[in-house]
Amino acid sequence: MSVKFTFDKKGFPEELIRLDQILESGDNIPHFAEGGWKSQVWTQISTHLKDETFPCIFAKKAMEERYLLLTFIDGWQETKDLDLLCSHMTQYCDYIKSSHGAGEICPPLMVIFQPQREMDKLYHYSNASWYILQYLHYRDKHAWPDEIPTDPDDPLWSFCFNGCQLFINITSPVLGKHRSRVLSNSLVFTIQPRTNFDIVAGKNTSFGLKVRQKIRERWMKYDGLDSADQLSMYGDEHNREWLQYFLYSDQHPSPSRCPLHIKSK
Repeated sequence: MSVKFTFDKKGFPEELIRLDQILESGDNIPHFAEGGWKSQVWTQISTHLKDETFPCIFAKKAMEERYLLLTFIDGWQETKDLDLLCSHMTQYCDYIKSSHGAGEICPPLMVIFQPQREMDKLYHYSNASWYILQYLHYRDKHAWPDEIPTDPDDPLWSFCFNGCQLFINITSPVLGKHRSRVLSNSLVFTIQPRTNFDIVAGKNTSFGLKVRQKIRERWMKYDGLDSADQLSMYGDEHNREWLQYFLYSDQHPSPSRCPLHIKSK
């Protein structure tokens, strides 16, 4: 599988952090000095991404080619932190819209939240994740795209922000059924345009179907699962994108309906 990111530093949002900045001068990034929570969490995450068997080809390739973008957020309990996230998300979406054309794979944005020691249950993190996404949606100043349904139960629905269709991979410190959804002792959102998957693993080409199968095999092996029923693709009749964002467990099954409330157009 070959994934080629397009990374134009022209017009790059100054408030976001490029991976090469961390690798080359981490201690010069505000509050990133060795021993702080940001450097500790990043060390945990990078260890997973460097693992040859880690199943996410986008995150691995972005790590290898230093095309990963990052932002560190102190929490989600205070509006100032969530408003900062909204600002960074807006900058990210503006950047990919202005610097990347159709057919170009955009670099992912990794949102890393400060660890919360008092949170030790999977439902703590699922509740927090939906709360954060709901806040982003309500604060979004851009109209919901006309071509995307507002009903999360529609197979063509995806989360949108600032006019961009996005896929959001959420990992937490609590091991449920999926080892691939634990990267660190922190809540982490890895965000990228949903169209990245169409480019690499589109279901209408033989190459795309082969890539899908390869992703499934890697995912099943890494997580130790016998089947990949939960790994469906956008547009499949039985796929629900929101179920891909946060993977639940047998002890904490997914809700029957998406917790998000999307404003009508």
